[in-house]
Amino acid sequence: MKKLSLYIFLVLMVCNTVYSEIFEMNQCYYRCTEKDCLTRNDTQWKIEHWDQISKGKKVTIDPITGERKYSDELYIMTEDVSLTIDLNAQTIFVTKILSDHYIQSGKDLAKYFTETEAGQKEKAASMKKTGDITVDGVLIMSIERHWEKKIRRLENMQKYNQKEYILISVTSGIVIGKRKKDFGFEKIFVDMNNGTYRTRLKFDGKEGLLPLGGSFICNNQESSSTQEANVSSGTAFFINNRGNLLTNNHVVDGCIQSKINYFDKEYDVQLIATDKNLDLALLKVDLEPKSYLNFSANIPKKLQKIYVAGYPFGKGLSDDLKISSGIVSSLKGLEDNSNELQVDAPINYGNSGGPIVGEKGELVAIAVSGLAKELTEGINFGIKSSAAANFLSVNEIQPSISKNNSINNDQLLKILEGSTVYTYCELKN
Repeated sequence: MKKLSLYIFLVLMVCNTVYSEIFEMNQCYYRCTEKDCLTRNDTQWKIEHWDQISKGKKVTIDPITGERKYSDELYIMTEDVSLTIDLNAQTIFVTKILSDHYIQSGKDLAKYFTETEAGQKEKAASMKKTGDITVDGVLIMSIERHWEKKIRRLENMQKYNQKEYILISVTSGIVIGKRKKDFGFEKIFVDMNNGTYRTRLKFDGKEGLLPLGGSFICNNQESSSTQEANVSSGTAFFINNRGNLLTNNHVVDGCIQSKINYFDKEYDVQLIATDKNLDLALLKVDLEPKSYLNFSANIPKKLQKIYVAGYPFGKGLSDDLKISSGIVSSLKGLEDNSNELQVDAPINYGNSGGPIVGEKGELVAIAVSGLAKELTEGINFGIKSSAAANFLSVNEIQPSISKNNSINNDQLLKILEGSTVYTYCELKN
């Protein structure tokens, strides 16, 4: 049972082998639950449900009595609700395109609450019921401030209403993002497998349901991408001055033609050998690199300081090499895998195949995987350089051993930038 649980939580999260770098789901609507929608089954997106939720009856409010009258005439309230996940830019957008009728009714409602006697009485009666708004017993906002924000939102309603979330985790089709709110963080959980998303608040160390929020379902049957589909990308690094590189096997597996970017130039690379068990691949490119990595002469040690270099999330963040630091946490990988070690340095999508080096610039390991970040923190794995050296020896390549006594940060940066490259390819259908 323990073994099964570990596999459930394990995610090869750094591979960056994605079928699209921008995912889109459209026509999202509130997903009914058994509690509040007994007559509807929303396990799947349906056009009739979208038509029902996106239309409403016109309403007029008597400014004297506050009586609401609904006509039989229907009008489009929401022209579309779409959700866009950009893995490269690490951003999630939830966009509502509002109809002119809906915008005008919102502005009329704001005037009713601020300029009419009936509206002000209705607002005052609401504020007498409770002094504040709570979620799971935790105070998040005064009712007065809630009304101020509500009226301001109605007055400022525009054609496009968009929320932007910073992406913090992507694992097995589950995307998590967050945005800062006045009273804490609002999290969004997206399941790209079934086209659903939900929002929650996190505040004072507790997490509760978002007021007036809930779970939504989207039409992702025709999910599209504004970028090239069937793309795999990762990181590789030179191991000698003859153009040989190492990366992960899962970065190049299924590629039509792998390429690298090296100092703003694109080069085709040849796949020489792979080891699926170790998850390593040996590449060759026709150029002499400015620098390459020497293998560590010593076995790694716990608490040893390390640096991880690579291109997390491809080049969506920037085309600059990213470097993070940490320590060696364990000398074994998952299930006592002695070919791997564990580090606490951040490793994300796109870091796959990137070097993990010591303070002297020596290769300690190769970034390969990590545990799901919504469940764990700082548990990532690398293939030991000794295992990579054996793989190279089988393929008649002898790696050079580091002889550096000490180098400064400028020298280390120069070595990493001269040896580490962005690699990518189009996958076979």
